[in-house]
Amino acid sequence: LNTAGGKCYRLTVVCVLLLLLGVLLLTAVPVLWIKLITERNLNKQLQQERQELQNLNEQFRQEREELLNQTKLQKERNGLLNLKRQLQQERDELQSILDALDMQDKQRWTGFGSHLYYFSELKNWDESRQACRDRGADLAIINTKEKQEFIVKQLLESRAWIGLSDRAKEGEWKWVDGTLLTSG
Repeated sequence: LNTAGGKCYRLTVVCVLLLLLGVLLLTAVPVLWIKLITERNLNKQLQQERQELQNLNEQFRQEREELLNQTKLQKERNGLLNLKRQLQQERDELQSILDALDMQDKQRWTGFGSHLYYFSELKNWDESRQACRDRGADLAIINTKEKQEFIVKQLLESRAWIGLSDRAKEGEWKWVDGTLLTSG
């Protein structure tokens, strides 16, 4: 009997253990299933938030680029406004000079760019330079192709001095501002 009772006891223990295991499985499976679904939902939500963040980042980059372009354009605009003011001031100064000249003298003055040029055949190089200096100017320095073409055009009809000499050293040609003559 002892053996039958021991078998029965063991069978009862095994049945109880199997029952507990079944209850545990019935509880664990839904819990794990809920956890799995929750994690999937969280993963989807994180992916959506990541996409939104990437979209916001791209939008921020575009707005930053646009702002930099606007800043650059504003600087260019300010530079152009300053240049305009400067040119207007130079124009007004030149107009004041022209207004101050008497009518006979006005016919000898010719404007080019923001400068006035006075052409006279009455003086030698030294006298011409001194006359220019007396007016707060100097003989012309030809440092651009455009200025050269302008002066050549003026000289087709008359003669005039330019601010170039080799007086300091024979053969070393310098402009009146001290710069050396360069070919080109």
